[in-house]
Amino acid sequence: MQIILATNAGFCFGVKRAVQSVYEHLNPSKTIYTLGPIIHNPQVVSDLEQKGVIVEECLDNIEDGTVIIRSHGIGKLAYDELRNKEVEIIDATCPFVKRIHQIVEEHYTEGYDIIIIGEREHPEVKGINGWCNGAAYILNSYDDVDRLSHIDKACVVAQTTITHEKWNNILSRLKHIVSDLKVFDTICHTTFKRQNETKELAKKVDVMLVIGGHNSSNTKKLYSICKNYCKKTFAIETAEEINNKLIRSGDVIGITAGASTPDWIIKEVIDKMDQINNQNSQENTVSMEDFEKTMVSLRNGQIVKGVVLSVNPQEAIVNIGYKADGIISADEVFLEQNQTLEDIIKVGQEIEVEVIKINDGEGNVLLSCKSIQQQKVWNDIQKGYEAGVEFRGKCTQAVKGGVIASINGIRTFVPASQLSTKYVEDLNTFVGKELRLKIIELDKRRNRLVASQRIILEDEEEAKRQAVWNSLKEGEKITGTVKSITDFGVFVDIGGIDGLIHISDLSWGHVKHPSEVLSENQQVEVIVLSFDKEKGRISLGYKQTLPQPWENADNKYPVGSIVEGKVVRITSFGAFVELEPGVDGLVHISQISNKRINKVEDALKVGDIINAKVLDVKPEDHKLSLSIKEAKGDNNIQPSKHDDNSSSKYKKEEMKVSLGEFFPEH
Repeated sequence: MQIILATNAGFCFGVKRAVQSVYEHLNPSKTIYTLGPIIHNPQVVSDLEQKGVIVEECLDNIEDGTVIIRSHGIGKLAYDELRNKEVEIIDATCPFVKRIHQIVEEHYTEGYDIIIIGEREHPEVKGINGWCNGAAYILNSYDDVDRLSHIDKACVVAQTTITHEKWNNILSRLKHIVSDLKVFDTICHTTFKRQNETKELAKKVDVMLVIGGHNSSNTKKLYSICKNYCKKTFAIETAEEINNKLIRSGDVIGITAGASTPDWIIKEVIDKMDQINNQNSQENTVSMEDFEKTMVSLRNGQIVKGVVLSVNPQEAIVNIGYKADGIISADEVFLEQNQTLEDIIKVGQEIEVEVIKINDGEGNVLLSCKSIQQQKVWNDIQKGYEAGVEFRGKCTQAVKGGVIASINGIRTFVPASQLSTKYVEDLNTFVGKELRLKIIELDKRRNRLVASQRIILEDEEEAKRQAVWNSLKEGEKITGTVKSITDFGVFVDIGGIDGLIHISDLSWGHVKHPSEVLSENQQVEVIVLSFDKEKGRISLGYKQTLPQPWENADNKYPVGSIVEGKVVRITSFGAFVELEPGVDGLVHISQISNKRINKVEDALKVGDIINAKVLDVKPEDHKLSLSIKEAKGDNNIQPSKHDDNSSSKYKKEEMKVSLGEFFPEH
């Protein structure tokens, strides 16, 4: 009897971490809870219960102590509820599952529908669904997909333990239902390796033993995979369940175990197999790797793994476990300019190669890396395309309608319209530069790739704009750059979005045109007056950053003092005189002259520079009363000083004083 133990049998990283967390926190003076069984293994759970660990499904039953969150994770509301309790929280959620939580929360917040490919009742899936308020579509079969109606945009993730076959099959149908689908292949890499290794092992043995809890999802999947290739496949939880009557002494036995199976149970199974074979040692127990080496047979076109024995600029020698070593010539490797074999292949490196000739006439096996390299690059690009990742590609030439870039050696066309967010007149300016690209069209059969840099730039600009919107606060002072000037105001760039300074908010005084105050490309400090994200409007103030002219007006213009000003407005009641930008005083018609006048225009006109006496000042009400006749008599009017110069210090904003407040009814 020969026993072959799969390399990746037993605890995965996440499960091992969770179980260790429980054992490390065992304390007789504390109550230790796990939210549900820490793993799907009754033996481990039973051992922990004997040590005082309480398995609790309901948060309402937990009031104090230490709560350990298992590797499957929990939903956001459950987290919040735990934080509100007086308990110590040990989060043993698998990092790979944690990443799924982050993806789901982020995209749900951005308005995406969430799709989870997995088992609805699995605790991991329930936890993931809890990060989108339980609103996810959960798909586990073609029928689940067919029941969906059209979806505008969605984000799809996978339960970490499902098979790639299920993932790919459901995903292929899903793409016809969702217009904008963001794909995140979140199947655990260790799970994939375990399932793939199990499949290969099941093909080569007489009996396959799958160890794991009967309620474990990943163990059930391993059993299903093995059953397809080995009829004598048995799912067992412990060594006691082995039926020795079904095993012959000459059988080759394959053993694998689910991610929730501890090492000591695996060892018990191996010991039981030794007892069946009347052996007291594990001399016949070999690794998967050793077993495969004894099974090597070659054919042209076969893909095999080997270890590099030596390398020089012309060729590399590889041990592929065959009776003869393999040779890779430099012509059978994709090399970039000025590269040699020694740059990319190292002695001792494990390498995947294709057999192109078993005997070159001298007993050597000829190998090639080209098709594997190209296949790997295309696979990476395909995954990146589906996940929407960013690639780097060097622009090699400008062609009609765009440029050519190289993504990992694959020729890629970038249309001119996809190079920048702005119009590009000369495409040659991109040649030799590295581009940031997202694939927008992929046809592997025709070796065709089309990519866009503009998408990335637009996404970043949009992210910056959203960050600015989210940071805006009314009354806050911020810095921006004048983008354009119009008759009614100034548009200021405040980080990717524009705000408007209305002409009335440029100066405390009167402004004929905004260009009198600000110029294009000028950096300015402004105050956020108001904003409406939904309508995309931001109102800014510039004058609000400047001193208010009415402050201390009673000190600057004390009652009884003689001041100089410019007539800026005439009414039937009197004349408004600007003492400084933003500060106007009223000369009532009765205070213009000692002589009776019928109309203000008989004595004054707009632009006259006059002297006047301050009669009253009320800074808080923005009111100031003046008298010309009490200043110097009638001779103080100086029409020769009429000022139409727009650069004069006398500039006035819209009047804020109610005439009714100044004048009693006559």
